[in-house]
Amino acid sequence: MLEKEPTEILNIPVVDRPYIAVATREGVLVNQHLGEAQTLSIYDTSNEIPVMIERRRLSQPGGKDFRWFAVADTIKDCHQLLVSGIGTAPREILTQRGIEILEVNGMIDSVITALKNKEDISHLMVREHSNCGDVCRGTGMGCM
Repeated sequence: MLEKEPTEILNIPVVDRPYIAVATREGVLVNQHLGEAQTLSIYDTSNEIPVMIERRRLSQPGGKDFRWFAVADTIKDCHQLLVSGIGTAPREILTQRGIEILEVNGMIDSVITALKNKEDISHLMVREHSNCGDVCRGTGMGCM
């Protein structure tokens, strides 16, 4: 059961959410579980080539669902979040806030360009969570 959100659910149109947030370890690949991420890279997709405009710091692991509400506030101008893994609670909270979550692996530029051009990315979608288990069920601690 999700804890109550301290603020109202935002209904912001995609037009007002021009960016894509990416969980990445080194800035080249979509290769990080949201629970492990300390920052998210924010990409502007309005030009032909996606451009990283900033890295946003996330609250520390722990804090249960309040961490995910804080993440939602941190990326409220993003319409999509690209991660290599995500737990049930953050998925529910971020989806309720209007953020589309895609679990993918691949080069950030390639994934974003394919999404922008409405290309098939099924070959990039995460199919198994070999390291995910009970710790991905909303503890806020990520995979250990």
